[in-house]
Amino acid sequence: MPEQLALPKLAMSQHFAELRSRILSIIIFFFLAFALCYYFASDIYHFLLQPFIDISPQGRKLIFTAPSEVFFSYLRLAFYASLFFSIPLSFCQLYLFLSPALYQHEKKLASLVLIFAPLFFIAGAMLAYYFIIPIALQFFASYENSFRHGDTAINMVLETKVSNYLDFVIDLLIGFGLAFLTPIAMLLLIKSKIISIEAIKKKRRYFIVAIFIISAILTPPDVFSQLILAIIMILLLELVLFFAKFYV
Repeated sequence: MPEQLALPKLAMSQHFAELRSRILSIIIFFFLAFALCYYFASDIYHFLLQPFIDISPQGRKLIFTAPSEVFFSYLRLAFYASLFFSIPLSFCQLYLFLSPALYQHEKKLASLVLIFAPLFFIAGAMLAYYFIIPIALQFFASYENSFRHGDTAINMVLETKVSNYLDFVIDLLIGFGLAFLTPIAMLLLIKSKIISIEAIKKKRRYFIVAIFIISAILTPPDVFSQLILAIIMILLLELVLFFAKFYV
């Protein structure tokens, strides 16, 4: 009897040791990625700055109003970048840890999610970077104006702060990346029978309201970005309903 009790305890301790090892590898990878991303933070920021450069006339400035602003902005940028690279590894490690307990069809489903989730996120982020951000910046820059009273002229120009621009871009990249993950999440819910296609169609108006709330949370506080993201999420919802009829 004591030997029978010792076997589960031994197996449990092995599982905890494996889990600890996988968590440690994720933490080590994150800090290595963070150090590397901080080293190249200036180059990464320049890449993110390109849409702003493209819409800027000669002489436009990017300013910082506190001595430590650029330093902390680069730290945050390195954190987001290292998180971006670490999350896929984290999910892979989680899958490898849980896979012995999964059925074959569950392994197949988890593998598909691990493959397509990063691709969908990157697709959403690329849409934001190459299409949404330039349009948004062009729209906001259109409010530049000049006011003249007699011999006095005042120019109203767009000169954003380093930290504010980073917040603006990161919010849009993450927001659109997460929005593109909604089809996968919805298909998983339908596949797991947590929710049915009929229930989604019946409560479509509530889903649309929820989409507008989510888009307001995920994007900067401007109506333009929120509206574009909401429209894209609604289109993705309709695509999910269409393909779910054939593949779920």
